Order: sequence, then C-alpha cells, then structure tokens
Amino acid sequence: MWNFDFAISYADEERGIANDIYRFLINKGATVFFSNNEKSFLLGKKLKSKFSSVFSTETKFVVVIVSKSYRRKNWTKFELNTALFESINRQYEFILPVRIDDTALNGLDDDICYIDFRKEGLIETIDLLYQKHQEISDQETEPTPEYWVLCFGVGSDE
Repeated sequence: MWNFDFAISYADEERGIANDIYRFLINKGATVFFSNNEKSFLLGKKLKSKFSSVFSTETKFVVVIVSKSYRRKNWTKFELNTALFESINRQYEFILPVRIDDTALNGLDDDICYIDFRKEGLIETIDLLYQKHQEISDQETEPTPEYWVLCFGVGSDE
C-alpha cells in the first residue's frame, strides 16, 4: 500500500543524523525515502509535485528532524506543510518529530510528543520509530465488507 514506511524530512545541516536514521531503519527492514540517496530518481522530476506525494500519500510516516535550520528552510517548510495536510486524513500519528535542539515548529502542537535525540541517542531513536511502525502495522487490518455477495455461475454447456 505504501511506497515507503518512512520519509525523512531534514535540513541539509542535519544530513548526517538523517543518514544515520536512514541506515539504521533500512537495516531493520524498513523502506525509507531519504532524498540524499534519491538523486538519480529525482533527477528531472518536478520536486514540488514529487515531494507532495512522498511526504503524504506515498509514505506511512514522516520523520521530521526538528532544528533551527529546519525551521528556516523553505523546502522543509514545504515538506512539513505537506505532511501536516496529510495528517488530517490519517487515523494515527503520521508525523514523528525527532528533536535535536529546542526549536518549536509552527504547525506542530505544543503538546506533541517528540523523540529527544539528545537524550535518547541514535539506537533508542531508531527503536522508538520502528516500534511505532510495528504498533500501527499491527492495528491495520483488511476491512471486512458489510455485505457479502454470493454469486453462482449460471452458464450453458454450449
């Protein structure tokens, strides 16, 4: 159903942390969109159009690496706004913020629970992200139809 389990939204200044998160999630078996590794895939594409779908309908979770740099950049604002708009359609926590400093982001509620990378470190951050993935995956089930239609074949022997 999803092209990606996670899409990582980050400012270029936090590329190293984003790359570490990407590598560890991949090692756990997740599919992850990390734009730094998608250069040939993105080449020639209209980025606003592609990122609009990647940070919304193509992805199960968006991991936002929250920092001063993130708040200043136009692209990260675009990615966050795309994810915020999509979050309205989700029945679960779609945006998973990872804080690397005390920056607050417009659009994210003041009481949203963050992962504090400074306290948790890389391994615990990955474990928490992956646990959230597993929790939501366990809750997702195929919908049961309200009506069952039973069809019997009627045919001729001709």
